[in-house]
Amino acid sequence: MTVASFEVYREFYFEAAHALYDPEAKDGGKYRNLHGHSFRVRVTLRGERQPEEQWVMDLGKLGRRLA
Repeated sequence: MTVASFEVYREFYFEAAHALYDPEAKDGGKYRNLHGHSFRVRVTLRGERQPEEQWVMDLGKLGRRLA
């Protein structure tokens, strides 16, 4: 008998901002102004079906754990 293998994933998007101050530069450096970046994270789980979930992991539980 073969065991069912599953793959599930969740994608998250978020924004982050920062400023980098260079104490050695007269004006603080070229990245001294606040600026932001956009990120996409994909978390993938692969494995055997779990009896209580009916697949590798419930996506709601995965989302809560990653939050």
